[in-house]
Amino acid sequence: MKIYSTNVVESSNVFRMRLREARKKKFSTQAKMAEAIGFDTETISRWERGEREPKISDLSLIAEKLDQTVAYFFLKPGQSVVEDDEMTDREAIRLIRRGLEFLENQAEEQHTDEPVRTNPSYRVRNQAFETARELRGKKAEEKSG
Repeated sequence: MKIYSTNVVESSNVFRMRLREARKKKFSTQAKMAEAIGFDTETISRWERGEREPKISDLSLIAEKLDQTVAYFFLKPGQSVVEDDEMTDREAIRLIRRGLEFLENQAEEQHTDEPVRTNPSYRVRNQAFETARELRGKKAEEKSG
């Protein structure tokens, strides 16, 4: 499993910069990206200008179409990918907490009334906790082995 280093930037500007960077690499134009993900060009333009952010449920699709992880959009530009066994527990926890903060903010902004188990933020949160459990288990195996 690959995850990104945890030099997380707090600014929401990071998302728009990373989106633009990934879009230019994969699709070159907003129109090509819009066609690939099923949104209009104006929506993508607003995301890149920082006027709006996509819904959590759309973030996974965007990441997939741009060949990125969701974490990519919340880290400093130029951060390299590291293997999870190179990441310290403290870094992993920091990354997971930052992701959870984003999910909480998105849920508040969207005022969703979806049942919790069908809400996309619930699934993403569970993935974050599963990653934390895996890291903890791996660390315990190393200590006992």
